[in-house]
Amino acid sequence: MSRGGGTGTKKDVLLELVSRDIKELQRVHSESKSSDVKAFTEAEEPAQLLCDHLDHILMHGLREFEDGYWPFVRHFTRNELVQRIRQLKRVTTSVGRGRSWLYTALNEQSVESYIRMFAENQDIVEGFYLRDAFIRDMEVCKWKLTM
Repeated sequence: MSRGGGTGTKKDVLLELVSRDIKELQRVHSESKSSDVKAFTEAEEPAQLLCDHLDHILMHGLREFEDGYWPFVRHFTRNELVQRIRQLKRVTTSVGRGRSWLYTALNEQSVESYIRMFAENQDIVEGFYLRDAFIRDMEVCKWKLTM
C-alpha cells in the first residue's frame, strides 16, 4: 500500500469515528430528561470518545509532536481563554492544555469556527503541520464544517 493510501485510510477511519461519536452524543443528549444544557465532560463516554478522536486528528502530522497542538491552537484562541487554560492547576503540560482547549471548544460549540479559521490561515497551519497532516487537507477538513 502506498504511503498516501495509508494516510487516506487513517483519515477516513478517523472521520467515520468522529461522525459516529457525534451521532451518539446527539442521541444521548436528546434522550436526556433534563432540559438544562449539559456540558461535555471527560467522564461522559461518548464525549470522551469524540475528544479522543478529535485529539488524534489534531495531533496527526504535527511537526513538533511532543508539545501537542496547544502551541498551534493558541494562535486562534482568544486571550481570555488562553489565560484561563494556563491557570488550570491540574493541567501542567502543553498536551494537557491542548486537550483542555478541545473540551472548552466543544462546550462552547466553537469547534466549527476554529476549523474555519484553520482553513483561512494556511500560512500558520503550514508552520505547525507536515504536508500530509489531517489539518492541512482542506478537502478532508471540510467534513467538520457540516457537523
